[in-house]
Amino acid sequence: MSTLATYTTLVQTEAGDTSARAKSVIEQAIKDAYNEIINFTSEDLIGTTEESVTATVDQRYITTSNVYQDIKSVLYKSVSSDTYRNLYRSSEEDYYQYGVNRDSSTPLSWYLNALKIYFDAPCIDAGTVKISGIVVTDELTGTVTSIIPDRFTQVLVKGAVAHFKAYEGVQDAREYFKIYRGPYFEQGKVGGSLKWMMDQLNTRQKPLRMKIRGR
Repeated sequence: MSTLATYTTLVQTEAGDTSARAKSVIEQAIKDAYNEIINFTSEDLIGTTEESVTATVDQRYITTSNVYQDIKSVLYKSVSSDTYRNLYRSSEEDYYQYGVNRDSSTPLSWYLNALKIYFDAPCIDAGTVKISGIVVTDELTGTVTSIIPDRFTQVLVKGAVAHFKAYEGVQDAREYFKIYRGPYFEQGKVGGSLKWMMDQLNTRQKPLRMKIRGR
């Protein structure tokens, strides 16, 4: 696995600029490309993390230990139960329209407000809340190791060079962006080496086939 320093050397070589002036710009370009790639591949490269939090009686929210970039599931198990129930995702608007007058009860839904998970009603007991989601990864600084597999290094390099050249106002920045993420990225279609990387990672997740008569 690589670090910021490893990537910096590669991008400097690709961009043809090893000056001290360009180094700080290149490092920021690497961080920008790194975060962008992780945003598109987080499910494959990070996976989900699970934690449990004890609810507070008559309180409508909990605070998680982890910081999540995407929460997949929130479940609730009452003190008197051995079974978790999956809560559906709602919104703050739903709460103020439908739940603001509810007394303490077993939560049915949740929504995210800053770093807290809020329920549609205050918790009637100190039940257990189970959260599953993708946590925010460490920034690519210092000795932090990249979570991008080495076989995809050139995807990061091409992306970082594209960002660097765009900052510098160089004409071929557009060509590098096409190589990196395809010609129609601004229209919402991912292509280029980024799409290739996403496809390669997705091949590990074989689609589930429906069983017919138990087979």
